[in-house]
Amino acid sequence: MTTPFEFPGQPILPNEVVQGTWFNILTHIMVARALADVRASYNQALGYIAALGDTNAIDSMGVKQMSTTALRALNEALEAQHRDEDGKQP
Repeated sequence: MTTPFEFPGQPILPNEVVQGTWFNILTHIMVARALADVRASYNQALGYIAALGDTNAIDSMGVKQMSTTALRALNEALEAQHRDEDGKQP
């Protein structure tokens, strides 16, 4: 059974606050339209992952799963940005 904060392929994070923050960071990556905002949000995700790993809140598999999800969100945001640019008229 999944909790409201679970996402397929994600580790179970220590508590709802940590999970909520993680999904908030992912949302910021995916909705950002300026390249600088996409990069900043992605870097925030990497820092959050590192902090969770450094404090042993997640194991190495959790780090890998979260990193993969952050990269997937980054790719989706960049694709959306390119679609937006392609749709603009010069």
